[in-house]
Amino acid sequence: MRARLYVEGAATRLEGALLFLRRQVHVGLNEAVRVSGRDGLEKLGRIVAMDEDFLTVEVMESTAGMTLPEVRVDFTGERLGFDLGPGLLGRVFNGVGEVIDGGPPIAATKTRDIDGLPFNPMARRTPKDFIETGISSIDLMNSLVRGQKLPIFS
Repeated sequence: MRARLYVEGAATRLEGALLFLRRQVHVGLNEAVRVSGRDGLEKLGRIVAMDEDFLTVEVMESTAGMTLPEVRVDFTGERLGFDLGPGLLGRVFNGVGEVIDGGPPIAATKTRDIDGLPFNPMARRTPKDFIETGISSIDLMNSLVRGQKLPIFS
């Protein structure tokens, strides 16, 4: 991921892993960013919310020691992805998809979006197996079926 735009001095607030910026550039939701502080170490993140005035960036790594005046955010113009290729099985990765087992990098043959594909609810099998509770008011008025979200009764 190469930076296409960057901002400095736009950070207004830092709360845990969330970095709030004044909106100074036109970027997209879920766009990958690289956040760096005074130490120059880049941390991966993505835009999780935006409005006309502000952007919210979720930083995927620790923000400890980061101070607002020194924050620089590089916008990549791409979504976060995960590299796939031979030798992937059995490897150990951190939360942002980087190899942490001391082995060589993955020889990527393709990259997939970390958000995956949306689930099509119409592809789901229709629940059919009735669950009999033995409580007539539940069995008659609020029938329970295996495969549905079941309420918890107190």
